[in-house]
Amino acid sequence: HLDEALRELPKEDQEVLIQYYFLNRTQTEIATSWNMSQQALKKRLDKAVELLRTQLKGKGVVLSSAVLA
Repeated sequence: HLDEALRELPKEDQEVLIQYYFLNRTQTEIATSWNMSQQALKKRLDKAVELLRTQLKGKGVVLSSAVLA
């Protein structure tokens, strides 16, 4: 379910989630490489997590906030 839900997200949301959660890059590293402030990156990451949570919920998978925090 996770792969499918992730693929359904906009490309930038996919990329920020992959870099942060799967490649273990810091928010500072991602923000720097994307040429944006850490605050803007945090907002994008938060939005991407919420979109992913919504996608998964639509597939019948409910996650606690601790799983994607």
